[in-house]
Amino acid sequence: MNLYNENMMIIDLNRQETQTRELDPDLVQEQIGGAALNQALYQEICAQEPESDPIVIGTGPLTGTPIPGAGLSVITAKSPVTDQLAHVPILQWIGSEIKYSGFDFIVIKGKAENPVYLWLHDGLADIADASAIKDQDAWQTTDWIRRQRGDNLIQVISTGSAAANQSPNAQLVLNYWPSADHVGMAKLLGEKKVKAIAFRGLGIIDVENGEGLIEEAI
Repeated sequence: MNLYNENMMIIDLNRQETQTRELDPDLVQEQIGGAALNQALYQEICAQEPESDPIVIGTGPLTGTPIPGAGLSVITAKSPVTDQLAHVPILQWIGSEIKYSGFDFIVIKGKAENPVYLWLHDGLADIADASAIKDQDAWQTTDWIRRQRGDNLIQVISTGSAAANQSPNAQLVLNYWPSADHVGMAKLLGEKKVKAIAFRGLGIIDVENGEGLIEEAI
């Protein structure tokens, strides 16, 4: 299926469970990827569990390759600001690291009882205790996770005190820098008690003609 891992991760905060699910190849062919596939997955989860209020993070088929502009990933959810389905681009190296960690799409549903952060790495996903950083700002949160995991290349989507207080003006932070979140995605994470989502992987993207792809990229 193009350059996908063919895996998606379902994180159920109510049950404190994670589950890897195979990505439907027909859905990929219909929607290609990115925001369109995010929306399809969002609607599917809502149809099955109307109260789950899911957040979907997705990559594109070229994410993680040398193709210029292909590092983008997208987060999709119902905006608490507009009350409509919204998409926010996730820049920097985060999209690539999602792919390298072994997943193409991540669905977060339900709500944790206590502050947590999500740690996705090498085909695994952990729901980890975030009580030590629940009052930290985004910079401190990124530094803490990298120290705890012993890797400065970990990519982090995090929130600050505004999200913890469920302010509609809260904004997602990508590592140390603000995102284009103007629709309350950070507030949604705060409601779910998700302090941060961290990604790291050593996976590779299997390309049939690697040399040809690089030639096209440059």
